[in-house]
Amino acid sequence: MTITDNDQYFQNWPFSVSEEDRQQPEEAERIEFLESVYSDGFEACRDAESQTYYSAKSKLRVGNITLRGVRDRWQIELHEGIERRLTAYIIGFNAAGGAVRAWLNGCSVSEILEGIKESLTNPYKTGNGYTVYDATDEQHWPFPVSEGDSQRPEEIEKIEFLERAYSEGFDVYRVCREEVRYTATSPLGVGHIEKQKRGNCWQLRVSGGGQQLMAFVTEFRVAGAAVRACLNGQSVSDILEDINEYLIIPPKSTCSYRLD
Repeated sequence: MTITDNDQYFQNWPFSVSEEDRQQPEEAERIEFLESVYSDGFEACRDAESQTYYSAKSKLRVGNITLRGVRDRWQIELHEGIERRLTAYIIGFNAAGGAVRAWLNGCSVSEILEGIKESLTNPYKTGNGYTVYDATDEQHWPFPVSEGDSQRPEEIEKIEFLERAYSEGFDVYRVCREEVRYTATSPLGVGHIEKQKRGNCWQLRVSGGGQQLMAFVTEFRVAGAAVRACLNGQSVSDILEDINEYLIIPPKSTCSYRLD
């Protein structure tokens, strides 16, 4: 992963590690994860400040590992393209890292779950400690909109985004899960918009021309315009410049964007 402008937030493997760090069990197992992923031919990084976030990716898949709470509890998120396929909570970094590595090497979601079943934990005391996502949650535009939604200002701007992207010839849909997400694709790019749980914050992801941008912005309309610009072929770096004044750093995060 080539990080631009935000190098202070992420360390891309390989980076220097002291011999003292390698002798610490917790640090050693995390370095081993980065080394093994890299040796498999994939890209890997961690956050530079707290070292509680690790990410690795292949050409088609991404796996993220984030420390959640105490007692060595980690959340993994597995993505295929921009679609999230699995979220799970796991005790032990080694188990989390093994799941991500297996995912990048082509294992299915069911195989991943079989591999981590002894390490799963349930921080929210409901469900089974994991969530599997599939395409049945997708609503492709045009789809019916209730009269109530068509009159609510916060819904109108989302419907307008769907309508405009569709009128420009793009495939656009929303995914109804824990948080509603809006996604659109074209031959030139892909983008999605997802509401964050805390505050007035939208996560924007766009990719095109060999670049990927993840950013947090304050308004849905800004994220929608950025996605449409990407689908129409505007460079990701230019999109970042356009949304610069709307960028924010959300709670429990260390940066407002990431450009790969």
